[in-house]
Amino acid sequence: MGLHRAWWQMTVRLASGDTFCVEWLTRSADPFSGTLRDDQIERYLLRSRSGGILEYVHAHTGRAIVPEFDFSKKLLPHASCDATRSYGFFSHGLYLRCQTIRADMGHGAKALHEAATLKRLPLDPWVVSGTDIDMRDQADGTIVQYAADDISSLIEVGRNDFVFWDSPQVQLVMEEPAFFVLRVGALPPDLMFPEALYRSNFAGAVSYLDEPAYLFLRDLHEGATAVADTADLHDLTTRFQKAVSDLRNGRSKDSCLALSIAFENPDVAGSRLASFRVREKSIPAYEAAYSHGWYEMAVGVPGVWHQCSFHLDAFIVQMHRGFGVEFVRSPEKMLRLHFAFHRGAARNFDGYWGVGLYGTGDPALQTLIIEVAYAMGATHFMFYSGNVLGDAHVSFEDQLRLTRFIRKHAATHPRHSPRVVCLAARVCLTLPHGYHFDNYVTQWECLWGLDRFGLDRDAGDGATYRQVIATFLTEADRMLRAGIDFDVAFDGPSFHPVGYEEVRHIRNDAQIEITHS
Repeated sequence: MGLHRAWWQMTVRLASGDTFCVEWLTRSADPFSGTLRDDQIERYLLRSRSGGILEYVHAHTGRAIVPEFDFSKKLLPHASCDATRSYGFFSHGLYLRCQTIRADMGHGAKALHEAATLKRLPLDPWVVSGTDIDMRDQADGTIVQYAADDISSLIEVGRNDFVFWDSPQVQLVMEEPAFFVLRVGALPPDLMFPEALYRSNFAGAVSYLDEPAYLFLRDLHEGATAVADTADLHDLTTRFQKAVSDLRNGRSKDSCLALSIAFENPDVAGSRLASFRVREKSIPAYEAAYSHGWYEMAVGVPGVWHQCSFHLDAFIVQMHRGFGVEFVRSPEKMLRLHFAFHRGAARNFDGYWGVGLYGTGDPALQTLIIEVAYAMGATHFMFYSGNVLGDAHVSFEDQLRLTRFIRKHAATHPRHSPRVVCLAARVCLTLPHGYHFDNYVTQWECLWGLDRFGLDRDAGDGATYRQVIATFLTEADRMLRAGIDFDVAFDGPSFHPVGYEEVRHIRNDAQIEITHS
């Protein structure tokens, strides 16, 4: 017989005397054991210090969306092993790494879910749109920080992801149906820590890992990173993955521990959180060397965003000159080839993927990129504006127009969850472990930026690297022309071809080996 559903409520009183309160509905018998799973929470609400009562719900499923930061294990109090219990409440334990005791028990707490002022925030993690800066361009070419009207305009057209470098503006988004990131330099004392950790739309202090694959390739190509003469493609892949893991788990401002490092500063959250550790679990890699997303997800990076600067003419020439392949002249099929890398990685590692639109790409392809990526299971649709006056910048007006298009397209083309959509392909096309495919392969005429892996060098089984990749592209072109939907993967220990009816392996001898499930 199943457990009865029960409402639980926790009120936190701060040193200032202010309080905030969280409330959740669950069937779990003991939410303070550290074993409560997020999917066991049916509803989740917060009353902030300002008094606003918010319920966080999934815009598509209606289920509760709980905070990012291990709600049960990190954000709820836990009983000590020798604690006694009364009506489910323990006598003493730990809360946010601080000693806590049960001072009193009573009845009559006001239920948040019955409040007339309750505001539901429908958050949409399946279709996320945003950028990485809190500034915009103006008609005269100057740049300014978002004004209140700018943020209202963005939310009105469907923007639901914001990054703030100037903290006061976050007050305009905190209680709207949008996720928000606060960069470490924008974490002020008045942000109300630890309250912010209990806001389900607070996405932490890091937006993404910024091009770890390109930076690794560049350093190899320029000789900034020494490599042993005996290193092969497997060795380089392992070394790259270690570099990504070190970046993700280290003490940089862009690591999963960025918030924990910020808490060490008493000006941010007070001394009580100095030893408190939380991890930001959902930080993706934002890549121009997009195929490396496979190797990044293999070591725990949950997703990858593709920097999209597509030009069909340039791609067709690149395929012909670099590999002798007369690729089908179709912008949609060009996109499907590239996005097959991301969908294959997301499927294999249970991750997610997205696209970033850049001003350097063909503007005529922008809406097609959105349509194809959406159809293939992308969750994130971002706009580059980090260098606001540079060529890569997408103007504020274009961001409004394209965000409106994203929302309209999603509304008129409903789909299953992105995880289900990413299972659509029945065929998978693979490259050997250690290979990659991106603009740097053709630009530098080698793999991993190293001449020893030049495209015309022997790949080890009588064929050159160029011939192996050409076989891959020829087969991809054939399937695209035939209307065969496929994913791309890399053979090796982390490839699990579950659910594919056919896998077409490109081997080091430039031959195709076909296996069936």
